[in-house]
Amino acid sequence: QQQQSSDDGILHDNCHYSIRVYPSKEFEDDHRSNEPWIFVFVLASLFLFVTGVYALYDYCVQRRQKIVLQSAQHSGQLVNTLFPKNVRDELYREQQEKAELQLSHDTWQNSSRSNQHNNNSAS
Repeated sequence: QQQQSSDDGILHDNCHYSIRVYPSKEFEDDHRSNEPWIFVFVLASLFLFVTGVYALYDYCVQRRQKIVLQSAQHSGQLVNTLFPKNVRDELYREQQEKAELQLSHDTWQNSSRSNQHNNNSAS
């Protein structure tokens, strides 16, 4: 047999050992329990609960979207019946301009706050 030397000065033989350990019947009986099944039941119940909450949330959001859409359609029909086409187009254009102005104003405020924060951080 050849012996190999490692950097730590210990001689290592090329002999491999394999050990298999089996529990005794008494040891196995002491450690066998229903605990894993309880964990499975708790996790499955939690998963089903979270799925139910998500389904309820999704239903509520879809219902609210439907109500908002119906309200917008009703408002549009009301505007169509009350105002002539040219007045209606002018109202829609003004609302669009207001929305764009608000969006640009919000974007400008956010960017100026970000720049101010970066300048304060750099100091």
